Amino acid sequence: MNEGSPLTVKFAVGTTRQREALIEACGSVGDHERHDREVSTDGESGFSLERCEERIAAADALDGQLRDGCPMVDLPLSIADAIGQELAIVIGDEMASVEGGSVDEPRGLHIKQGAEVMATLVALDAAVELQVMPAAA
Repeated sequence: MNEGSPLTVKFAVGTTRQREALIEACGSVGDHERHDREVSTDGESGFSLERCEERIAAADALDGQLRDGCPMVDLPLSIADAIGQELAIVIGDEMASVEGGSVDEPRGLHIKQGAEVMATLVALDAAVELQVMPAAA
């Protein structure tokens, strides 16, 4: 079983909504890191320009795999937590659409899309756990 390199996890992308959510997450992670790069000084409050550049490159690489339509992607461990946080935001947005949506919007669609992204978040967490703590599997 190929579990990815020590710095990545193999991760399946099964639906269009999962792919869209991951692309959105990559964009948010990249934007956040680019902002930090612009406003922070290397060494200031633990900021590392090298780490920032690595995370931007990782987000861009994952984004490229997703946009190429790869059914399995190599998700860099260096951004896994940030991707997970962004997926949680997407799930919250989908659920807010259920609560605050208009009568013209199908509630079930938002629930289904939120569930697909939730499945992605759970699978991401499991894949990272297997990579980081393989003895626990």
